[in-house]
Amino acid sequence: MLDVRQHVVCGFAILVAVGILSFLSSSLDLNEERVYYMPPIKGSQLRVCKPETNVAFIKTHKTGSSTMMQVFQRFGYLRNLSFVLPKSGNINGLYPYGIRNTTKYLPPEGKKFDILTHHAVYDRARITQLLSENATFVTIIREPMGRLKSAFNFYKLAKKFRISEPNALLKFLENPGIYENKTTKHYANLIKNNMALELSFPLEKLSSKNGVRNDTIIRDFVDKISREFDLVMVMEYFDESLVLLRRMLCWDMRDILNFKYNSYRYDLGNTSFSEQLIQNYR
Repeated sequence: MLDVRQHVVCGFAILVAVGILSFLSSSLDLNEERVYYMPPIKGSQLRVCKPETNVAFIKTHKTGSSTMMQVFQRFGYLRNLSFVLPKSGNINGLYPYGIRNTTKYLPPEGKKFDILTHHAVYDRARITQLLSENATFVTIIREPMGRLKSAFNFYKLAKKFRISEPNALLKFLENPGIYENKTTKHYANLIKNNMALELSFPLEKLSSKNGVRNDTIIRDFVDKISREFDLVMVMEYFDESLVLLRRMLCWDMRDILNFKYNSYRYDLGNTSFSEQLIQNYR
């Protein structure tokens, strides 16, 4: 009986959501020009603009990116925009190898896509072939230790690393290197340098020779991302990042309404790290 009630409630919720979306798309001119209050760093000014609809969102793992993906999907759905997806229909088909052959994704009649929002490695040249040279590039990052806790829980890495201690993450951080060969390279990257990998940093350049990293190459990469992306959101400042996104894209407040997606409670949430464990991970 309980299962039947749950199905009824879920079905009703879906109908309400579809009804609201249909109302928004039919009753509002979602692409109309608007007088938009755009406060710069100093002073204030009004500008007339239209909502930007050509966006490349580089979705990184365990950074709040699934919540953002829902924002972009709803925005595109209400405006009948097109999304980059492999012909296979697999939403993860663009990852981890990126967009290799753009002809596999082009819609008919030589049209361009409007939005990229599923996991894909940053490759500006190929992405702009699918979208346009004027596409707005956005991504999101997260403080590494917080992201590690989320990834360790989500991918059930204690089991994959065969760690039976009560707080497996602390055990892992005592000597992270010994666990790398106990799982696939894919999972190893998801707990190490996934944000760098997904933003196209060559992982071989992160390796240390004689214990010394090439910090110049890393700094140049960070500067390159700062130049090439219109907005780098930060999960720890999610609401503030949304405000910046709304202003930059000339969106309305309703366009950035959201709910947390893929957000879980887990035992690692209150785990604190000693300076030694942080340095081990670094």
